[in-house]
Amino acid sequence: MGPKSGIIAKKEVEPDGRLFYYYVKAPRRYERVRDRVLIVLGMNGPLTAYRVAQGCKTGFSSTKKTLNVLRRSNLVQVTARSTIESTLGLRRTRAEAWDLTRRGLERVLNLASSHDWMIDMIAQRHVLQALSLYPLARK
Repeated sequence: MGPKSGIIAKKEVEPDGRLFYYYVKAPRRYERVRDRVLIVLGMNGPLTAYRVAQGCKTGFSSTKKTLNVLRRSNLVQVTARSTIESTLGLRRTRAEAWDLTRRGLERVLNLASSHDWMIDMIAQRHVLQALSLYPLARK
């Protein structure tokens, strides 16, 4: 399958059909992202989600304001890396963050849905990383 929204593509890499998401290319500043976006706070890299969030919906200069607009549109789920690590036992660097399995992504999405207040941590200079996802069924 080809790139989705120019950011993440799905690729079958194992016989049992587990799907891995891998980074395809850097997003353009004003590129629209049609799918739900998971934003993980606390990653070691300031550009990816910041630019995606600014460009995919509005022209606001405030990242927090933009993300709140996206959240009201059900396009954004937010959590903190430390929350994911402590709850799921995941240790991810920037590069490894692209290699979550589909089941791992589902667990992270479910976790993020109950931590919307984490969006306020953006004001505390946490840097961002974004994953463009297909909508996943919640249990």
